[in-house]
Parts: sequence; C-alpha cells; structure tokens
Amino acid sequence: MTKMTFEDGIEFDVDQRVLEDLEGIKKEVIGHDEDAVFIVDGGEGEGKSVLAQQLAKTLDPNFSLDQIYFNGEAFKEGIDRARHASAHIFDESHEGLSSRSSLSKDNITLVSKIMTCRQKNLFIFLVIPSFFMLDRYAALFRSKVLFHVYKDNRQKGHYVVFNQKNKKLCYIHGKKFMTYGFPRTNYFARFSNTYTVDEKEYRHRKMRAMESLGTKMQSGIKDKFYERDICVSLLAEIYKNIGKNQIILAKDLTERGYEIKQNRISQICQEVKAKDPIKQLKEADVS
Repeated sequence: MTKMTFEDGIEFDVDQRVLEDLEGIKKEVIGHDEDAVFIVDGGEGEGKSVLAQQLAKTLDPNFSLDQIYFNGEAFKEGIDRARHASAHIFDESHEGLSSRSSLSKDNITLVSKIMTCRQKNLFIFLVIPSFFMLDRYAALFRSKVLFHVYKDNRQKGHYVVFNQKNKKLCYIHGKKFMTYGFPRTNYFARFSNTYTVDEKEYRHRKMRAMESLGTKMQSGIKDKFYERDICVSLLAEIYKNIGKNQIILAKDLTERGYEIKQNRISQICQEVKAKDPIKQLKEADVS
C-alpha cells in the first residue's frame, strides 16, 4: 500500500498495483489526447462511493465535492464546465445509463456526453449497484476498468479489479446470472473508509438528489396512469356509441390481456369526466 497525502490534508492508502495502473492510464490519456471511463460497483453500504472518491482524488488532486453528480442533468452540466484532465463521479449512474432505458432520451444524451469527454481528457467514474445494469456501450466499449467492491466476512474495504479485456468477458458471461466468477480478476485490493470530501455535505446532497428522483418517478407514474384512464374512458364512449355497454368492454379488454372489471371502468370514466381532459388541453394551449 502507498500512502497518498494531499495539500488539503486528505490522506489514504492506495494499493500499489492500482496506483501504477492509474498513473499509466493518466499518462496515456494526457499524452495521447484521450479520456478514461471507470466503473465502480457493489452492493448498498459496501463503500463503492468512497472508493470512487479515492480513485478520483488520486488522478485529480484538486478533486472536490462539486465534481460528484447524482443525476444526469447535473452530470451533463458538470462535464460542460469541467477543467482539463479533471476527475468526475456520476454517483448512482444507473438513473440515466441503465440497460433497461438504453433507448430513452436521457440515456442517449448521457452516452453522447460521455463520448465528448475525450476532448477535455477527463477521468469519469460511474458508480452503480451492479455493473450488469449498465448500458452495453458504457459497460463493454467505453469503460477501461471495473472496480467491484464487496464485503469479506461482513467487513468492508475489499475490491477486485477487472481490466478492459476481463471486464468485457465478465459482462458477457456473467450478466445472465449476475456473477463475477468468470474470468479471474486481475487482482484483489483493499481500501479504507476515508472520504475525500466533506462526508456530511456529501450525504446531504445525495439524500436530496434521491428525494428529487423519487418525486420525479412518482410524477411519471401518475402521468402514465392518467393517460391509461383517458384511453379506457374513450373506449367506453366508443362502445356506448355503437350500442355496447361497459360489461362488454371489460370482457374484451380482459380477453386481450388487460384485466379490468366493469365497476372499475365506471369509476375511471367518472374520474376522467371530473378532470375534464379536453378543457385542460385547451388551457395548456392557451398558456
């Protein structure tokens, strides 16, 4: 282990092999006008965010809390204003780079932003619960190293390192069963529970971001339910115009895989009528 000491008083130990690899990557990035994307994953409470901070600080001695982002919008803005050869952390990056949303607008925008990092020779750390949750582009082709954090006998501070080749094999062979067993890791390493930024402020910002994300998700769910209700209400109106009642509509929808009862259709129609979507649309057009 090599002790790292910085002008701001931060100290922590780094595995010598990790330090040598990071120094080699940094030299390559700056010397060949490139960039480097790293993945740090692990279960909740296992220390992946702390490790990412230490790795970022090792590459960028001026690394600060303002270079940690908890949502896609903040990440994009941070990259736009980033100084040359600086390190940045997208904490809980599955929000925008999840494989489940690979075709979403946010995902495409974030992938595009990561593609532009080379122009500034940046070091980007994507912190995520599982490497296998990442979009294939970020997991297979854009990232250089995977640092997988884990607990050993319930003790934090352990991680394994996969280089670019082994990381790719791990993703291909391990994604189905969510296992890191193949291929063999390049090496095992240790780290301490030392934050490189103000821990209290870091936790505050992260909690605030998580609360904001929760509100955003709830709002999105409500919007989808409302769109569904309008569709059901319109179908009920169409059935009524052709002489069919809500009982028949409920039966037809159920047969097509959307199980619903007549009393629920009636309730939806009353709720939609009370909200008057046509009136709301007209008001929106005026504003």
